[in-house]
Amino acid sequence: MNIKKAGAIVRKIENGEVKILLLHLIKHDYWSFPKGHCEEGESAEETAKRELLEETGLKIHPIKLLGNVNYKDVDDNDVQLLLFLGEIEAGELKNEEGHDLAWMTVEEAIGKLTYTNLQDFLKSHKAEIIKLK
Repeated sequence: MNIKKAGAIVRKIENGEVKILLLHLIKHDYWSFPKGHCEEGESAEETAKRELLEETGLKIHPIKLLGNVNYKDVDDNDVQLLLFLGEIEAGELKNEEGHDLAWMTVEEAIGKLTYTNLQDFLKSHKAEIIKLK
């Protein structure tokens, strides 16, 4: 089965430094970007915006599609994850039961992400993420 997901690398400037948001799923003890399944008839950008609002409480503005990460999930399904670069439009960060959210530098995030494919993706897009204009 082919599964399509979308999410975002959300950035903010804090004390002159770019920070990005990671999600820690406590049950499975992994760190990732906020993301989720695309619903029928929903674009990847719409999915990313919906998932960010649901998982973080933040309404985001997707700046651009950074690219995609392909992988196999635990049930051996092929997954295509499309990741956008986003910035906060509105809302306040909320930690839901079952997961934690944390702002960190790109370098800290590379060291924190659980999966190497996401680490590699972040490394390869670091310059785009920290570039302010």
